[in-house]
Amino acid sequence: GQCFPERENLHFYSTYSLEGCLMECKANSVLRRCNCRPTNFPGDEDTPYCGPWNMSQCVFPTLAALNDVSLMTECGCSVPCNYNEYPVTTTYAGFPNDGTSTYFEDLINASSGYFKENLVALDVFYKDLSYLKLEQHQAVTKSGLISDIGGQLGFFVGCSVITVAELAEYLTRKFRLLWNNKRRRRKNKKRNKQSSLGIRENPALVKSSGPCAEGIGNNGSVLAGKGQENANASAGTKV
Repeated sequence: GQCFPERENLHFYSTYSLEGCLMECKANSVLRRCNCRPTNFPGDEDTPYCGPWNMSQCVFPTLAALNDVSLMTECGCSVPCNYNEYPVTTTYAGFPNDGTSTYFEDLINASSGYFKENLVALDVFYKDLSYLKLEQHQAVTKSGLISDIGGQLGFFVGCSVITVAELAEYLTRKFRLLWNNKRRRRKNKKRNKQSSLGIRENPALVKSSGPCAEGIGNNGSVLAGKGQENANASAGTKV
C-alpha cells in the first residue's frame, strides 16, 4: 500500500499503526455523535464513559454505520511506512510431569497435587533468533510509465516527440488553411451579394459600364472621323 509519513501522528498512541489510526477514528466518531466513549476505546481522561443505554442506543448503531470503506475515506488512515511485528505463540503443558514430580517431591517434600494447584512455570523466549525484513516498492513510477509508453510507441509505430510535434504542426496548419478558405468564401459571397444589389438599383450601369459597349462607342467615333476626312479630301480634289 501507499504510506504517508506526514500523517503518522496519533494522539493516544506513541507508535503509528493502521489499527491504532482506525481505533482513534472510531473513538472520535462515537464521541462526536454520542458525547461519550466506550471503555475499550482510547480517549481523554475527562471524557465520560458510555453507559449501557448509550451503548445500545447510540454507540452500536454508530459503529455499525462505519464500514471499512467509509473508515478509510473519512479517517485517511494508511499503512505505516515502517513497523515492527512480533508474532506471539502460546503453548500449554501440564506441570509437573511424571518425571519431574518425583524430583520435586523429594526436593521440597510436597506431593504432585500440591505442585499442580500452586505452581506455574512461565517461560518467555524468542522463537527464532532471526528477523525477516520486507520492503514494498512502487511497481510502476510516473517516469517509468512515461518511458514505457514512449518506448512502445517508438518500437511499434516509430513515433517520437518530434513526430508528435510535426503532427501537431500539420493539424494546426490544416485547420488554419480551412479557416482562411472559409473566411475567404464568406467575404466573396458577401461582396457578390452587395454588387448584385447595386446593379439592381441602377439598371443604366449595365449599358454603360460594360467594356464591349465602350469599345463599340470608341470604334464608331473613329469610323465617323475617318469618313469625314475622306469627304474633305474628295472635295479638295474636285476643286
